[in-house]
Amino acid sequence: MTHLLGDPPNLTSALASAHEKFYGESDKAYRALVEAGRKDGNYPFTPQQYAAVHVAGLNAVLTPPWRSSAARARACWRPSSSSRRARKA
Repeated sequence: MTHLLGDPPNLTSALASAHEKFYGESDKAYRALVEAGRKDGNYPFTPQQYAAVHVAGLNAVLTPPWRSSAARARACWRPSSSSRRARKA
């Protein structure tokens, strides 16, 4: 797909990195989870371990590589309107 844009190195690199992170560990964890569920329900990891691996893979696809983890955290947190009103009072 990047060939339509002339294969810009930054885009090509970002796509390769996201593909590796998602289809690497994240996809393996997901497939292991599904397989264990279909067999006997003895999962090879805890929910926290699964989330640590799988969410990292999802974030690799959804988060631009130039955003730092601190910037991602700030972008995800928005104070509720009630807390903004309380601060103004």
